[in-house]
Amino acid sequence: MDDRNDEPHPAATSTTPLISAGTRLPPAQQAYSDYSAHAIRCGDCRDPDRGCETAGDLWRTYRQTADAALDTIRCQTPGR
Repeated sequence: MDDRNDEPHPAATSTTPLISAGTRLPPAQQAYSDYSAHAIRCGDCRDPDRGCETAGDLWRTYRQTADAALDTIRCQTPGR
């Protein structure tokens, strides 16, 4: 008999780290992770009829960080 069905399920608010402890994401990936983590948990973000100022700020931070990373790559690419 399988007793695993008797175990309680983790709460919806619990999170499992996506990367191992002590590992750091590159800045653009961390900015996107911050945005997506907020959007998943925020009731306003999940409601298509509402807006969220925090999500907008996090998205702008992500775009600025990603654009800066792309500019760095373009400057380091030979022939450009």
